[in-house]
Amino acid sequence: IIEKIKKAGRYFLNSKDITCGIDVHQDFVTAGHLEKLKRTNAKKGDGIFVVSENERKSVAKTQVEKDILKPYFTTRELRPYVGRSDNSHWVIYSDKHVVAAIKKYPNIKAHLDKLSPVITTDSAPYGLHRARKEDFFLGEKIISLRKTMIPHFSLVNFPCYVSQSFFVIKTKALDQKYLAGFLNSRLCHFWLAKKGKMQGEALQVDKAPLLEIPIVNDADGKNKESMKG
Repeated sequence: IIEKIKKAGRYFLNSKDITCGIDVHQDFVTAGHLEKLKRTNAKKGDGIFVVSENERKSVAKTQVEKDILKPYFTTRELRPYVGRSDNSHWVIYSDKHVVAAIKKYPNIKAHLDKLSPVITTDSAPYGLHRARKEDFFLGEKIISLRKTMIPHFSLVNFPCYVSQSFFVIKTKALDQKYLAGFLNSRLCHFWLAKKGKMQGEALQVDKAPLLEIPIVNDADGKNKESMKG
């Protein structure tokens, strides 16, 4: 069966089609952080680079500050095949440009200054550890969960920023609706279980296994409906 799948494959994802999600490094206050933050009123679960809707209102009070808080998604909203756009958290998307101009964002700066004793990113205390190329989080794309019991590929067409628990797939070579169906199929599950990585009984869908999946290039669209199973 593996050999038949290999022979049927006509396309492989390109390395440039895939990126890892944001390496936030410090998303929320943990129990281990509290000793270093005892001079503040910080509590376990408070947002650092990832904030709730309520925290967003105090962290971003000006329009320029609101503009760099991006919708942040987890498996609560992202399901196999599709994702919902009703996010409940926001990531302070502080790439190198934001870090260089941090004085433009006084409330965000004050928020991160307060939590600076526990921020250990490469651009501490104001920058994310790895912001990634922002274009991947915009437009139509597929969000791939790295550790999962079954294939977990979500097709989304809205701004969707995710952690490094996910990969983002964005290609112009294939119809991405078809590709999402193919990647979620039982056929792809069989391939990943036999030829990909496993962590216990779970699939470990890292970049290498994604690049090795033989895909039938469905240029004429004939196979879209057949991929739903």
